[in-house]
Amino acid sequence: MKPENFGIVSGALALVLAAVMTVMSILFLHTAVLTVIGVVLAVMGIVLIVMTVKNNRRNRRS
Repeated sequence: MKPENFGIVSGALALVLAAVMTVMSILFLHTAVLTVIGVVLAVMGIVLIVMTVKNNRRNRRS
């Protein structure tokens, strides 16, 4: 795996984790805590992906 893609991969993993946690909390636990953690993870994943894509574009130009 190229290091440029690490942010995209980890961001995607964070999004998957967030989706799993949100579904689990809705189906089984009915706790708001897991949903909040899931939302935070999703935001972090999106930010990671966006930052990585921007970095890759900047690196390609130079």
